[in-house]
Amino acid sequence: MAAGRKENGDRAMDVFKFGLWYWKKYAAGGILTKAMSCVALGADLLLPLITSMFINYVMQDNPPADDNSLSFLLSGKYGAIHSMELFWTLAILFVGLILLKEITVYIRNIINQKLGLGLETDLRRATFHKLMELDSDTISRYNTGELLTILNSDTIMFKELFCRIIPHMFDAVFVLVTAILLLAGINPYLLIIPVILIPFFATALLRFRKLAKQNFTLIRANNSNMSLTVQENIEAVRLARSFTNEKLEKEKERLWKMKEYERQYRYMGYVCGIDEAGRGPLAGPVVAGAVILPEDCEILWLNDSKQLSEKKREVLYDEIMEKAVAAEVGIVESGKIDEINILQATYEAMRQAVNKLSVRPQVLLNDAVTIPGLDIRQIPIIKGDAKSLSIAAASVIAKVTRDRLMKKYDESMPEYGFASHKGYGSAAHIEAIKKYGPSPIHRQSFISNFL
Repeated sequence: MAAGRKENGDRAMDVFKFGLWYWKKYAAGGILTKAMSCVALGADLLLPLITSMFINYVMQDNPPADDNSLSFLLSGKYGAIHSMELFWTLAILFVGLILLKEITVYIRNIINQKLGLGLETDLRRATFHKLMELDSDTISRYNTGELLTILNSDTIMFKELFCRIIPHMFDAVFVLVTAILLLAGINPYLLIIPVILIPFFATALLRFRKLAKQNFTLIRANNSNMSLTVQENIEAVRLARSFTNEKLEKEKERLWKMKEYERQYRYMGYVCGIDEAGRGPLAGPVVAGAVILPEDCEILWLNDSKQLSEKKREVLYDEIMEKAVAAEVGIVESGKIDEINILQATYEAMRQAVNKLSVRPQVLLNDAVTIPGLDIRQIPIIKGDAKSLSIAAASVIAKVTRDRLMKKYDESMPEYGFASHKGYGSAAHIEAIKKYGPSPIHRQSFISNFL
């Protein structure tokens, strides 16, 4: 039993040290919030003085007295006694102090909330990392209640302790010290009051410390009363480990950044990403993709198609087509490319893709181009396929569609190797053109130098 209490105490101390470490880590934020608390409390203390001065020197015609920190207002510079000028001076100061108090308290609470959320997140991460280090044998000696509810009980308790209770203790100490200084300024004999109150204050702190330890031990004991199987314990830790997948968290953060343009223009309606594949090859069509993704869409690992393997593109293609509000491709064959040039052919493929969409978009996010002939607002983005999720999705479906077409061409014209190089100007492809001559899908305007 004693060993159990010692173990609980050790754990409590570990988490307490973690809280102190976090507190020191963000000392600047903590000091700032304390400074704001001091400012707010100072404003609170000055408000009664201003009220008293208003009664004594505005409503009544009392002679000025040098008995408080605001007596300089009675020098005549800010208005004579019993005058409207002094009334407005005190009124403006009173309102200003109220605003100062409210603003500083509001900002302090926001900072405290942010620090509290940071503490909660860091504590959960630290606990998860500890769980990740355990093997199955170690896990089997404990139960899931203790391994998982620690994430809630500890974080709630210590977030409350370090972000509310301890800061309030500092506020109380500040009030006590300020009261002592004020009482000493009025009459030294009044210091007997805080001297009498200090033992009560110290007793309350000791009682709080004792109750906090008792509550912590009780919560830990209750967490350990849950009885689950070894396999359930192991599964619980696996679940915990899944939350600490840093690679996954970084990927979600990257996707969030890639939806910046979508969030920016979502208020206008549907946002459509446009991109093409196949502008540079010697053979085959140019293909454009147009994709409208839902607002809350999350497609992990989606990126510029050039940054993805062929296998990954195929998997993402299916997911995009499944999740997209609308997705279409436009295709312009090699003969048309020779006729109107590759740039105009690319524009034509993009127009086809947009016009085929089942939902009309209100904004087009384009990869560095502005498409003529469309009466829809367009946002050209340099390297857009790496900055916009919608453009990245369009680049994937365009690339996959074109690659599939080239593989089909390879079945009827295997001598050119379209399945491997997809029509691009590899050495093997150029050699095949020289050996077999151009095929029906070769772009004559691209291969004249090789014939």
